[in-house]
Amino acid sequence: MKKILSLFMSVITLLSLVACAKTPDSQAKVLSDTDVTTLAKQETYDSISTVYATEATYVRGGKYKDTIPSELPQQDYYFIKYDVVENTFRTPVLKFDISDFKLPENTKSISLVVDFSTVSPVHKNFEGQDLILNVYATDNDWDSETVTYASLPALNDDDIIGSEYIIKGEVYIDIADYVLKCIENNIDTFSLRLAANVQSNAEMRIKMLGSPNGPRIVAKESGARSFYQNKILANEKANDELWAYGKEIYDAWNVRYKEILSKGDYGCTTINSNPADYTVKTNAIIQDQNNKGGTFDTRLVTTLNNFEGKNVKLDKYGGIISDKRYEATGFFRTQKVGDRWWVIDPLGYPCHITGINHTVYAYSSSEYQTKAMVRLFGGETKWALSTTAWLKDDLGFNVALASGSTMSNLLLDVQDGAATTISTGGVGSYAGAIGLNSSDGGQTNFLYNDAMPVFDPGFVEYAKEKIPATIETYADNPRILGFVSDNELPVGNDMLVNYLSLDPTIDANIYSYLAAWTWIIETTGKKGE
Repeated sequence: MKKILSLFMSVITLLSLVACAKTPDSQAKVLSDTDVTTLAKQETYDSISTVYATEATYVRGGKYKDTIPSELPQQDYYFIKYDVVENTFRTPVLKFDISDFKLPENTKSISLVVDFSTVSPVHKNFEGQDLILNVYATDNDWDSETVTYASLPALNDDDIIGSEYIIKGEVYIDIADYVLKCIENNIDTFSLRLAANVQSNAEMRIKMLGSPNGPRIVAKESGARSFYQNKILANEKANDELWAYGKEIYDAWNVRYKEILSKGDYGCTTINSNPADYTVKTNAIIQDQNNKGGTFDTRLVTTLNNFEGKNVKLDKYGGIISDKRYEATGFFRTQKVGDRWWVIDPLGYPCHITGINHTVYAYSSSEYQTKAMVRLFGGETKWALSTTAWLKDDLGFNVALASGSTMSNLLLDVQDGAATTISTGGVGSYAGAIGLNSSDGGQTNFLYNDAMPVFDPGFVEYAKEKIPATIETYADNPRILGFVSDNELPVGNDMLVNYLSLDPTIDANIYSYLAAWTWIIETTGKKGE
């Protein structure tokens, strides 16, 4: 199993280089054509039908339970919040008139669509619980001017007609059974309430009535939702094409993997260490072992047995000036010298990289920190000059990693300054663009099983467009050590299982699911065993 997992990790790595949970039970339900056709009275309509809410507002519980909407904060969105500590509950209430709502002839899905403009954290609350949006059928006797939290019936789990994960952007909640029941019973008007399933200390905001992305009910001839432009159709031909795509990914990986194996050199250096060198004890916590703490043997340069340091002369890039000089290409590169790989600097000298991360004057664009920088340094340019001199001349760093292009450019503008790396954006930024990830303490997390959407054709196109454009901007700068796409991706021992156990009825999962299962079938020769 460990070998299989290791091989699958190499699939992820190679795709990045070439540069490409349990869900609510009501999710992704597919309707039978016969039932829908009967209810639609054999009439033919467009492939997509949409009806917007005719009335909408939000109400607030706790001490505001008797407060009418006009006395609540007026914004261009509706709040959703569930906070037991503050005893504040904010839930939107929507009213729909479906008297003119016509179902497509071959309807496969009927969904309530809401567009979240703000969700923080993206898909979990601060206690790590999944955030799920519950849709409740509620009393229809209310109006947006006089309704209050107290005047509506209490939220009851028996009234939930649909559920879906909460993410930034469009969320599709399957309410087909409820809408069909209303049509069958000639109910033209009904009301819905939206609420989070668990306590969340953050406010979630959805677009309001009147917006093109306001609350609406959508019926489609396909079961596809809008995460991707590549629609997943409920027919055999489309599924065959998807499985063929999975096979194409596997074949491409297999060719490249065999090329690497044939070279027999993976670009890694093994340094044989003497146990006697570990003369320092360090207390640490290993997070992947249930936060197990302990004391670990550690070695430092200053405590190595039989080691004598010596002063060396460095060039402006941090290369060691000596008679061991190699081809000077004008850029940083790697070269194997003997049994060891080295970074060779632009002048051709071997170089030990000593870097520092997150060289910025303000964290998350803090206005307070920006003002402090101006007060202390006199402006961005002087900050970059002073910081570079301190890091490079006083502390000995030859690489300073920034955060974002603005800080990187400031450091690169300093003559003979430290080298740096540039972020091109990768699967994390792609997933963020479609509302499928969040960042927690620098680590990128992904919505469904932490599975990265590297197998999606949309990611391939995203990478082909974004990465080369960024590299081209800095291609001629000799102080670029390299380019980085992502930070702290969730690559762990459970990654393969996470991919294989994805729910394939969710459009955001389909390519990851098919690629993983195609790979394991082709690799092991076992189908469904």
